[in-house]
Amino acid sequence: MMVDSGQDPERDSTSKLLVRALLHPLAFLGLAVGLLSAPSLRQAAVPVATLLYLAAVGCLLLAWSRGPRAPRGARRLPAELRGRARELADGVVALESEIRRLSRTRVAEVRAALAPVVDEVSGLTARAVRLAQNYQRALDHREMADLAGIEEDRATLARRRDESDDPVIRRQLDEAIASVDRRIADLEDLRRAALRCEAAILNIQTTLEGLQTRVLKFATSERGVTSLERQELAEEIDAVRATSAALEELIGGETSLYA
Repeated sequence: MMVDSGQDPERDSTSKLLVRALLHPLAFLGLAVGLLSAPSLRQAAVPVATLLYLAAVGCLLLAWSRGPRAPRGARRLPAELRGRARELADGVVALESEIRRLSRTRVAEVRAALAPVVDEVSGLTARAVRLAQNYQRALDHREMADLAGIEEDRATLARRRDESDDPVIRRQLDEAIASVDRRIADLEDLRRAALRCEAAILNIQTTLEGLQTRVLKFATSERGVTSLERQELAEEIDAVRATSAALEELIGGETSLYA
């Protein structure tokens, strides 16, 4: 059996929140209002001031508990992400937050063993968010381009070329059609790039889900981490690093498509 050398993270968080409320200026304002009412309340001034102080503390705790608060250390997503792009990024960020939470186990030895995992997860999540941004930009550019309208313009140019007997006009229209074809090809490249970004994010998500299971296994262990498990964890981290490097290369190769 291992000695518990850490502290309960949940209890520690609650205590800090209570201390924050007790020392909040609004709480002391309630106390001051009660004390300043001494001439009219006489002997009841101190109890009333105490009640006002505690009421202010209670209101602060209630407001903080109901207000939308991101988990500690949660990553903020870029405002540009919408729809599917935000859904993909949200999934990865949620996994990162959960892995961080699980890694804050009370057993110091396990925390130390999981620290490298948390570092790698952070880098992998950052890359996922960047991929989501590229995904969003590709979709936005395709929507603004109006592919259906471009293809209709091409059909019009081709029809005019076919109807003309003037070689100069036909040559000019051929060049215009070629230009439109290049633009259509670029838009198709953007579509494929978006699909690759989506697949890469899903790859990250699957990797983090595997790490989450492994971290949960260690975080709930009372016997620490064996040498074999440390080796397995190191291999898992190496796999994450390889995935991260491949994604970095992908992002670098796709950057020019979004200029």
